[in-house]
Amino acid sequence: MKRIFLIASLAFTGFLNAQDVIEPIATGSTIPLKDLKMKSVNGVGYSVKEVCKKKGVLVMFSCNTCPVVVKYQSRTLDVIR
Repeated sequence: MKRIFLIASLAFTGFLNAQDVIEPIATGSTIPLKDLKMKSVNGVGYSVKEVCKKKGVLVMFSCNTCPVVVKYQSRTLDVIR
């Protein structure tokens, strides 16, 4: 039990420290790391620059084993269509 509490405390402390480093991006700013390629679910690498349209781009990070993600998957698919 002590080990779980210690691990949880360290993880929470790391989360709090990360909050100090994250700076918001102002509206109208240029896209940071726009040439960085990220793998899609189909295994192909895409950069934000390659997929960005006139109105922008939506990047979502989700987990298909999360009950909330599974429950609202139809709504997510409606957004991307």
